[in-house]
Amino acid sequence: MKQILVLVFAFIAITAYSQGVTPDSHDDGPQFEMIKSEMTFEESTFDFGKIMDGDKVEHVFEFVNTGKAPLIISNAKGSCGCTVPVWPKEPIPPGEKGEIKVVYNSKGKGKVGGKNENKTVTITANTQPAETRIFIKGIVDKEQ
Repeated sequence: MKQILVLVFAFIAITAYSQGVTPDSHDDGPQFEMIKSEMTFEESTFDFGKIMDGDKVEHVFEFVNTGKAPLIISNAKGSCGCTVPVWPKEPIPPGEKGEIKVVYNSKGKGKVGGKNENKTVTITANTQPAETRIFIKGIVDKEQ
C-alpha cells in the first residue's frame, strides 16, 4: 500500500514539474491595486456636556473625502442601541463634504450625581484602514 502511495505522489510531482508548475508558482493574472479613499473629520469627538436621563442628543460630524477615489460608506454602527448613526448612502466624490448624524438616547443611562458616558460609532468604508471611529461623550445625570 505504501508503494502505491509513493508511486502516486511521484507521478503527481513529475507531472507538475514537467508542466512548469511548482507549489510556489502561480499566475493570478494582471495585478490591480484598489484605489482607497480617505475621510477627514473636522472633529472626531463630540462632548455633549451634562444632560438628564432620558434626554436625546443629536450631533452632525462633518467630513471631507480627501482621497483620490469616491468615498463609499458601507456601514456605520453605534457601540450600543442608544447610539444611532445616519450616514450618506451615495458615494462622496473626492474633495466633497459629507455628514454623519449621530443620535444618542440617554434613557436609562443616568445616575444620581452624573455618570460618564462614552459611545463609539464605527464607520466602514473603502478607506485604509477600512474602519474609522468617531466618538460622543458626556455626563448623564438622574433625579433622585
